[in-house]
Amino acid sequence: MTNTIKNHYPFWKVSDKGKININSSNLVKFIAEKGFGLFQTEDERTSNKTLFLNNKGVLELHNSNTLKSWLIGIIETDEDIDPDVKDELQDKLVKLAPKTLGNYVHNLPIYSQKGFNDTQVMKIFKDTPDNCYISFKNGVVKISAHKIELVDREDLLNQGCIWEASIIPHNIDILDKYMVTQNNVFKNFVHYAMKKDIEPFLENNDYNLGTDNSRFKESVKSFETGFGYLIHNYQPPEDQRVVVFCDVDSSPDRTEGGNGKSLSMKMVSYYRKEAFLDGDKVRPSSSGEARFNFSNVKHDTGFVNINDLPKNFELRQFFSLIADKFQIEGKGKDKFIIEQEDKPKVGITTNYVIQGMGNSYERRQHIVEFGNFWNIAGNKKITPPEILGKVIGKDFDENDWIKFYNYGFQCVQKYLLEGLQTQSLESYNRKNLISVLEGEGGTGEVLSWFEYWISTTRISNKFDVNGIYSEDLFHTFQKENSLLALKNGWSYTKFMDTFYDYVKTREDLIWNPDKVTSGNTRSSRRIRKGSRDSQRDFVIIVNKSNTENNFLNVA
Repeated sequence: MTNTIKNHYPFWKVSDKGKININSSNLVKFIAEKGFGLFQTEDERTSNKTLFLNNKGVLELHNSNTLKSWLIGIIETDEDIDPDVKDELQDKLVKLAPKTLGNYVHNLPIYSQKGFNDTQVMKIFKDTPDNCYISFKNGVVKISAHKIELVDREDLLNQGCIWEASIIPHNIDILDKYMVTQNNVFKNFVHYAMKKDIEPFLENNDYNLGTDNSRFKESVKSFETGFGYLIHNYQPPEDQRVVVFCDVDSSPDRTEGGNGKSLSMKMVSYYRKEAFLDGDKVRPSSSGEARFNFSNVKHDTGFVNINDLPKNFELRQFFSLIADKFQIEGKGKDKFIIEQEDKPKVGITTNYVIQGMGNSYERRQHIVEFGNFWNIAGNKKITPPEILGKVIGKDFDENDWIKFYNYGFQCVQKYLLEGLQTQSLESYNRKNLISVLEGEGGTGEVLSWFEYWISTTRISNKFDVNGIYSEDLFHTFQKENSLLALKNGWSYTKFMDTFYDYVKTREDLIWNPDKVTSGNTRSSRRIRKGSRDSQRDFVIIVNKSNTENNFLNVA
């Protein structure tokens, strides 16, 4: 056995009668010398700690069972041990209870990134605001806004350790931009996926057809910067987002899947270790099971993929996940914390709009609307391989993989250079507004009425100057939408609350401007008019540009 300290190895003794006894203290010191330790993420002495092996700067996650296998392997390769002793020692290790071995490892040195009390500092190599690093078998690709290069892993050792899962099991070459675009199967798949209302054919598909419009160009840019953001594992403190892939043709009451969202999101997992979550199994925050939603996330997870999030999901329950620490809890397991700057990026695919209005929702999402090309192709019984020539990933040769990875490098570079580029989302935002305002089964009729009343009725009747009693506003709605109001139970309170929520989404409108300083709820903006014994709620909705007007006091 080489590179060991003699008084810690062997970590066992053989008695005169041939009985083998393991010295637990020497065993712990031996595995510590070989690079085993405990990783701590919270500044609490009693917090959960993770067993790892530091193998020349590469951190391998372990548990009691894998440590046992490692020890058995060490014994197996030591040619200096008597064969009879080796057999008995290995048998003893095999029978060693994982719980017992787990008690031993509690005495290993403890490490943390931030140098908590009673821990040693261990630096983890991470991306920076200006650079992204992706490890391969033959080196590390360093990406900046203006350069992509392959560097030797040895040249980066002083920047810290890396998790084993971050090393991609391929050799890589850096291609020029022209080579990346030539017969790049995944890039072509994305290119087609962003097209809208283009008829696919088995032969003579015009690659450029449907690409000369702003919607397509914005969609591609939105996808590529979003894809690059997910690969770049630096968490920008002021702009942490979840990337959402959705369909341009989906509506609150109809889904249009099969447009390439899930496959495109899945491809991030070839750059960063993935924790996959089935959207149908994500429990709402009202459920006690919600705390286990992310139980498969580990310290070395680089990407969380939430696939097919269901209808009417409330994004608010993910707000802390997006912009704060990441608390992980598994059933029957101790919970642990991943710090804000170390947590994985999150991607969501959905066939629906994700409900939520206002800046708090908008600044936590980067939405990419896919076109309907692949859905139309599916309806015509045309599969992607028939157009692309290969099944993505499954049929890839080494050259295909190199082109795929280089496309990702370019997406990261585009993100570093331009930031997240948004596309026009008028259709998506309107669907979201209908979903939030009208609820389950919303058709857009109420939203359309709000819009017409604001733009036409309000102006022609000078309600924007004189205001209107709330009851009169509601009765007008009832009269003009009698069947709708009856069918969907539009009470006075529901109507007024919803109308107020709609006005809040309009940057050009103010609800009861004299009460702006009182708060941002309908009750805090409440105005009552009339004589002392017959006061009624009153509302005036004005354009912000007209707030200097003198409003009449309505008796």
